[in-house]
Amino acid sequence: MQDDVTDGTRRLIADGIADPKRICVVGASYGGYAALAGAAFTPDYTVRIDQGEAMNRALERAGKKVTFITIKGETHHMQMTATRVLSELEKFLKENIGD
Repeated sequence: MQDDVTDGTRRLIADGIADPKRICVVGASYGGYAALAGAAFTPDYTVRIDQGEAMNRALERAGKKVTFITIKGETHHMQMTATRVLSELEKFLKENIGD
């Protein structure tokens, strides 16, 4: 599956549809894994909260702009606060990739 994400991204760039300087992989659950694997190029089967926190710390130490959101009491599928999460995601993408 990760190869599909990578291959699809490369094809979109090659076809001139996507700007290689404005690529972002975002997700929750398996999509969180895909985002993490895409950034780290190492396979894993799940992204536990501690793995996400470790990646957040590593990105901060590297001087990268990162927004890491944890919502107390939220489920794995972000059922309780999906609107807020999507709102934060939209803000992040607009600030970092543009309209």
